[in-house]
Amino acid sequence: MKSRLASVSLFILFSLQLFGNHDDSLAVYRLMNTGSRCLTTDRVCAIGYYLEAISLADSLNYMDDSVASVMYMVSNFEYYRGNTERAIETALKALKHYRETGNQAKIVRMLVLVGDILRGNNLYDQSYRYLHEAKAIALRLNDSAILASVFNRLAAIYFEDKRIPPDTAEKYALLSLAIAERAGDKALTYNNQNILGVIEINRGNYRKALEHFHRAFSLVEKTFPEDVPLILINMARAYDSLSNPEESEKLSLKALSLAQEMNIPQYVRLSCMNLEEINLRKWDYKNAHKYACLYYQAKETILTQKVLVQLQEFNNRLASEKQRSENQKLLYEQQLARGRLQTYTGLGILLIILLVVSVGFWTYQSRQRNKINRIAAQLDQSNKVLKRFMSILGHDLRSPFNVILGFTDILKYEDDLSEEERKLYTGKLHDVSRSTFRLLESLLEWSQIQAGSIKPDIRSCDLSELIRETIVVVEPAAQVKRITIRNADSGPVMIDADANMIMTILRNIMSNAIKFTNPDGFVQVKTGLSASAVTIEIADNGVGITPEDLGKLLHLNTHYKSKGTNGEPGSGLGLILCREYAEMHKGSISVASEKDKGSAFTICLPVKSV
Repeated sequence: MKSRLASVSLFILFSLQLFGNHDDSLAVYRLMNTGSRCLTTDRVCAIGYYLEAISLADSLNYMDDSVASVMYMVSNFEYYRGNTERAIETALKALKHYRETGNQAKIVRMLVLVGDILRGNNLYDQSYRYLHEAKAIALRLNDSAILASVFNRLAAIYFEDKRIPPDTAEKYALLSLAIAERAGDKALTYNNQNILGVIEINRGNYRKALEHFHRAFSLVEKTFPEDVPLILINMARAYDSLSNPEESEKLSLKALSLAQEMNIPQYVRLSCMNLEEINLRKWDYKNAHKYACLYYQAKETILTQKVLVQLQEFNNRLASEKQRSENQKLLYEQQLARGRLQTYTGLGILLIILLVVSVGFWTYQSRQRNKINRIAAQLDQSNKVLKRFMSILGHDLRSPFNVILGFTDILKYEDDLSEEERKLYTGKLHDVSRSTFRLLESLLEWSQIQAGSIKPDIRSCDLSELIRETIVVVEPAAQVKRITIRNADSGPVMIDADANMIMTILRNIMSNAIKFTNPDGFVQVKTGLSASAVTIEIADNGVGITPEDLGKLLHLNTHYKSKGTNGEPGSGLGLILCREYAEMHKGSISVASEKDKGSAFTICLPVKSV
């Protein structure tokens, strides 16, 4: 790798001397030369200079081999960091230049890069077009080194494309490996060893897979450090399959740390996927949820760079909340200590009085018995709620996991499934997994409320704006069923509330209205304002609720759930969370419904204090 970078740097310096008489192009070469000087010490800084050089060259409508070579490096860098659109745009510009100049070897290199970017986004048919063209040109050139790079990427796509037998991927990886080892190309060698390793994982030959990964790991650190997390992730998969979750978790954590340090979201996503599965098997839902969150954040990062700023804000807010929680815990412990002292003092005085006055003793006993009876009644009610909660946990989680295991067994053991069947089962597996994940989120959020760890962040906010934002979130689900959402917007309505909690209430109730409304129906949102309260009515013309079931809503001890008009699953916990959030705001939720005519949920909240 270092020799390649040095070659690029020397090439840029040579071009700088060759074209030094052109003032406009001179500025481009200065930027590229500056980037090359800091490439070995600060890759991100170097890419920044290269991007400036490319931007200036574009504005000047200037292009030559040096600019195209820098475009290749920038495209590769952006591809690794999830900026797919910029990566392929830059690569295609360089490919166009090399096609115009007729440089066949460079054409092959760019075709391979473009094909690999498309492969990384699961666009296999488009990727084949570029990679097969690259293969045809490489065969005509009779250049084994170029051919080895093409074979390597073909091996990668043949492995990922489940329409192709795995033996095809192995054949191309072995061909590329043989050429790379003869030529001493360490980068291609480790890449092929990695592909052969994942092929062996799919075959169940986990120890053989580890042999390939260890060979790859001995080379990757020196040739292309950005791929170290990938090798660690694949090694973790093999160890996990060998019933060594401790080693798998250690490698996955190391991969996650490196991927975050190097800002490679794809590897963050893969390592978090390993860690989530490991923690789920350990029943450690807290850590599983943490890695699931990181997984979706990394996935979102691949689509947009805005999530980086959001992630920093989230981490800062998380640290602040942790500090606030610790302060509240300390204050609570101090208050508890004072309360205990007061209790012990009171008991001492009471004992003295009881020794003097026998009547007071019997009075005290009577009061204590009454107090114990009240506590017993409260505990009995709490036990009923807890038993109901455990029943929900056991039943509602067991059922979807049985479905998940059933579909995964089909996908694992049924080799003769058609592509349509595989897509159908995969889609159903995805839907059940998302539904189960939402149930887990609701259960965790409910338990946090019961533990008192969630407190509303009361601030002034516009209820009308919150309603509009919520409609934007739920509208895609409504459009699928051709349901119209009518918002009787009456202008700004200011309230003192936690905006996130209020949007959670609105989102849950609107989603339920959509879920239980037939296609071509409607959902109506209206607000009302009085001197002391504001009401939000969310009504629909859906299937409605029977009088018997109406009394079961909003209570955990009478847990009620049903499927939507399109068979959408639900746990019933969403409405319970809504009631908890409303009560935190000193508000309430009521419901009126008539079977086959629809339902109307009314949220009542206090208005903003003057």
